[in-house]
Amino acid sequence: MRGVYVEIPHGQVTTFIGPSGCGKSTVLRALNHMNDLNEGCTLRGRVLFDGQDLYARDVDPVEVRRRIGMVFQKPNPFPKSIDENIAFGARINGYRGDLR
Repeated sequence: MRGVYVEIPHGQVTTFIGPSGCGKSTVLRALNHMNDLNEGCTLRGRVLFDGQDLYARDVDPVEVRRRIGMVFQKPNPFPKSIDENIAFGARINGYRGDLR
């Protein structure tokens, strides 16, 4: 992709709609640093969120993922129990109480 620019209003739910293969998931993966996991994937340019380059050296990808949510089309559980998958988000954000 080249020359992509989109301004997403703060506090608004935004969706990307289009045919299969048009790049929706690629854009979302770029926002969440998920392309980092794909060998050979490179990024040129900047990805800005609230004026901060998400790919700057001092940016923690885990913190980015806490602020920018993503819902997968197909379930993508971790290799854990159902209970552990459900509690995962709360646990990594420091919640230690009962989740039942």
